[in-house]
Amino acid sequence: MTYLDHVDDHATNVYTSPQIAELLGWTNEDWAANPTLFEELLHPDDAARVMTQVAHPNTTHERFESEYRLRSQRGDY
Repeated sequence: MTYLDHVDDHATNVYTSPQIAELLGWTNEDWAANPTLFEELLHPDDAARVMTQVAHPNTTHERFESEYRLRSQRGDY
């Protein structure tokens, strides 16, 4: 899946490909309505690492690539 986020403290969503709704159940409207949804959905074991990784491109404007788990609307990761 592909998504674009603002360069900010919460990785606020700008665009999310339709695959994220198919895989996780979260719609583009869900992402747009909650600027911290990305953080909230991160698996607890991945959250600190990923948010640290997000901080780097916030200052350098480099691409962010990482593997991590997100919680689906069903509650699984």
